[in-house]
This record gives sequence, structure tokens and C-alpha cells, in this order.
Amino acid sequence: MRLVGPASNGTTAADDYLICPIYFSSLASHISYLEAGTAASEGMSIPAEPAAAAGVDHRIEEKIRHLEKLATEDDLTGLKNRRYILEFSRQIIERSRKENGRVTLLIFDIDNFKHYNDAYGHSAGDEILRQAAVLMQRCCRGQDVVGRIGGDEFAVVFWDEPQAKSAGIPADGGERRSSMAEHPKEAIFVAKRFQKELEKTEFHLLGPEGRGLLTISGGLASLGRDCSTVHELFQQADRALLEAKRSGKNRIYLVGRAEGNITGVE
Repeated sequence: MRLVGPASNGTTAADDYLICPIYFSSLASHISYLEAGTAASEGMSIPAEPAAAAGVDHRIEEKIRHLEKLATEDDLTGLKNRRYILEFSRQIIERSRKENGRVTLLIFDIDNFKHYNDAYGHSAGDEILRQAAVLMQRCCRGQDVVGRIGGDEFAVVFWDEPQAKSAGIPADGGERRSSMAEHPKEAIFVAKRFQKELEKTEFHLLGPEGRGLLTISGGLASLGRDCSTVHELFQQADRALLEAKRSGKNRIYLVGRAEGNITGVE
């Protein structure tokens, strides 16, 4: 049985999925259609409505879920991977242009991460990355997308949720900020909150001195005159991150104010 077949553009459904994730129901329907075609060509009986009547075989569903994880998630942290972040950013920028929405990108990394890896071993380094991933997700709003884009480098895409136009307090008791809070002020708030959470967290594999030892440096860029494409957004955020590193680390820098000057955020 073939799980994928040629798409209209000459690629396979799996190739398209790896590049641009699609809804499970759409992929399942495509698979059901292919199964029906294969069965017919082999002289097998075909249910009148295979997908609707019997649903998708659980083995196929498991394979699709596995494909989804491989295509979109980072193995170590469970966050979205670089491929997903880039594609999501491209799509959300296009959507924001049409709906006059806001998009802000934060790129950050762990200060002196190589030192911790070398001094305490890769197990400790992996644990730092996993804990950092959990902490950042807790600090973000529900719709914001957090990803690991390489090594100890992470990205967060802050964007407006059109379905959440009110600025009321979320159902989680106010722990997450409202969807309509200002960009990049909201992104700055999340980044600073994350820094504080890092200070309070115990990293057991680093020994007794682990609490308060870790810091991050980050760069922020917002969609606007100086950032109109995915490439420009990442380029500007990277530029701000580099400036934060050069200025002493443990700080967040913002690009895009006024004439594009870099502004330190303390």
C-alpha cells in the first residue's frame, strides 16, 4: 500500500507535508482516496465511502502522526523545529498583511552554553535546553509559537489571534497576557519574565550553584517598514541578538524603532 502519491505540482504529498504541514483530516482523506484507487486496480472490493463509513485505519493515523512529529518537532525539546518556524512565520506574515495584524520575532540563546556543555557534560546541556523550552512555553500566550532553531538558539513568534479581539483576562487566571497587548511591548514582557523564571529555576545537573546561574541574550524584531519578509525579520532579530551579546550578554535588544536603531531593554 502506498501512503503518498504525486501531487499536482509534481511533488509527493509527503514532500509537501514536510515543507508545509497540513491538517490531519486533509491528509487522511488523500490517503483514503489512494487506498481506494489501489484496491480498484487490484480487483478488490471497495466500500461505498471508505473514509466516511469506516474512518481512517488506526495504523495509518499513527503513521501520519509520526510523520507530523518528524516534520515539525524538535526531537530533544518537543518544540517546533526550524522548518516549521520559518514556514509558520511566512504564512503568518502574509495573513497579517491582509488583516493588519502584528508579528514580532524573538530569537534568543543561552549565554555561555558551550561552557556548561563542556564543564558538566552533554546530558546537563540537554537538560538545560529541555527546561528552557518548558519555561518559555509557560511564559508565552497560547497562540504564540516557540521553536528551537538550532543548538541552544530558540525563536518565538508573537502574533495576533483574530478570534481573540477582546483584551480581557484569559481563562488561565491572567498568567498569560491578553492577545491584544502591544507589540513589541508584549514580547519584551515575555522575554523579561522568562529571564526571571530562569533565575528561580534549579538546574540539578549543574550542582548547588545551578539556581540563578543561567542567563539569556535575545534580539527582537517586528513586522513593519524595515521587516516585511521572513528573511528580513530573522535578519533583524539576529542582528539585535548579536548586539546584545557584544554589549555584555544577559539582555534583550530591539530592532525597528525610529530609523532602525538598536535599543537596549533593561
